[in-house]
Amino acid sequence: RSSFIGVLIGILPGAGAGIASFVSYGEAKRISKEKRKFGEGNPEGIVASESANNAMVGGSLVPLLAFGIPGSASAAVLFGALTLHGLSPGGRLFTEHASVVYGFMVGFIPVVVAMLIVGGLAAPVFAAVLRVRTAYIVPTVMMLALIGTYSFQNSVVDIFIAASTGVLGFFMMKFGFSLPSVVLGIILAPMAEEGFRRSLLLGTIDGSVWGVFFSSPICIILILIVIGMVVSAFVSEAKGRKRLSQSASGH
Repeated sequence: RSSFIGVLIGILPGAGAGIASFVSYGEAKRISKEKRKFGEGNPEGIVASESANNAMVGGSLVPLLAFGIPGSASAAVLFGALTLHGLSPGGRLFTEHASVVYGFMVGFIPVVVAMLIVGGLAAPVFAAVLRVRTAYIVPTVMMLALIGTYSFQNSVVDIFIAASTGVLGFFMMKFGFSLPSVVLGIILAPMAEEGFRRSLLLGTIDGSVWGVFFSSPICIILILIVIGMVVSAFVSEAKGRKRLSQSASGH
């Protein structure tokens, strides 16, 4: 399921690995029977986010090779490499340089095998990071995060915004809010707002402001899927509370 989510999000230009990981993590938490263990190193959440992260790379090649639109940072690097070699990503690439396209497809097979071997052999080395004391990790991560925040726009205000967001996130964790959902909303909000405004402008030109959202079968299907996911989340939450109340009353 997580790999499928990663491929789908990878096909969307500009989505990126972060969105794929957060969406997959949230979906794994939603359907898990041990929701309370998420955020504490639950293997389900780790496997879900990493599976989506890896699958997203393959999906990001779809818009790159088909339309010439990089779907991720790695796809943008490939775009530059293809351009340097005189190849123009897009529909003509499949007809004029089909061997290159099939080379990408076949090349993913040994890559996946190599990742499995390297990951299995290097797992003990990666696990050694867990032995480092939190007192050393936290200040290092905070320092790098603040440096990255400042270097983005060379603005001290951004540092205070980052610090305020950290304090807000701390209290949200205390009150049981889902931080991945909040982060996902922050990442997707600008894209969603831009698309929404563009749709409203198109609807205004056509004389039907809201009709543009229901003018295509694809739009209707996507709206129904979103409604279904929202309803499913509420139903799942209600069932979880019911099971907890029944188990509490049984004891």
